[in-house]
Amino acid sequence: MRTFSLNRFTVRLKNYNPKTMQAWLFAYRRGGLEGLKPGYRSDKGKSRKVSDEREDRHLTFVKHISWDRPSIQTPVQEKY
Repeated sequence: MRTFSLNRFTVRLKNYNPKTMQAWLFAYRRGGLEGLKPGYRSDKGKSRKVSDEREDRHLTFVKHISWDRPSIQTPVQEKY
């Protein structure tokens, strides 16, 4: 992050995704400065931990995935 000083103010330059800027603009247009304040999280206070059963299913699935990139020629070679 770059910084520079303008008289008494320090300005920090940061790059933001244009979609983020657009979302902020729409939020401001909808609700003014109040619209830019962080909203309430629907999962506040709830555990975000994955259950043991879901973790086991995920690990089983991942173990059976072929991580090799298939060649385009593979189906052709098998056919002939």
